Amino acid sequence: MSQPFPTDFKSILQAIEEYDPLPYARTRNFIDGRVSRLSPYISRGVISTRQIYHSLMERGYDPK
Repeated sequence: MSQPFPTDFKSILQAIEEYDPLPYARTRNFIDGRVSRLSPYISRGVISTRQIYHSLMERGYDPK
C-alpha cells in the first residue's frame, strides 16, 4: 500500500514533477476536483511555492 503523503524527499520531488496544473485549474472548486496533494509539504516548509513555480516554468507552463 502506498502512502498518501510520502515522506522521502525523492518522492516529494517526483510529485512536483508529475503535477499538472491544468486539471487543477478546471476542477479545483468541485468536491471531487483534482488537487495537488502538495499542501502538507508547503505548509511545513519541506518545499516552497517558488520551487513548484520554477518546476512549472521549466516544463513550459504559462502562469496566465
